[in-house]
Amino acid sequence: MLHGLMLDLAAAADTNHAFPVGTAPLTPATPCCAAADRECSHDPAPWEVDPWKTIGFRYAPAHLQYDYTSDGKTFTAHAVFDEKCDGAIGKVTLEGRIKGKKFQYKVEDPE
Repeated sequence: MLHGLMLDLAAAADTNHAFPVGTAPLTPATPCCAAADRECSHDPAPWEVDPWKTIGFRYAPAHLQYDYTSDGKTFTAHAVFDEKCDGAIGKVTLEGRIKGKKFQYKVEDPE
């Protein structure tokens, strides 16, 4: 779920020795299950603004919304989903930090 985002953030940390600073609310903004086809929006526009643009994250339409916040040294990102559109919301958390010259991360499984 968050593997692609983790790779993009690792590349940013390696290149810039920092994560892109900023906050992105749940993107896309509308819950996937609220759409007529029960899929998240295919509109690329929300991903073409910072911090998503700076991260270089390439969203593949699915049943996931993502958020992100970073002070440059640490970040927290989430993938939020309702797999069966039955109101059972799941969330996977990805946290990372730069320690010395290394990128460290941890993933917390769905709540």
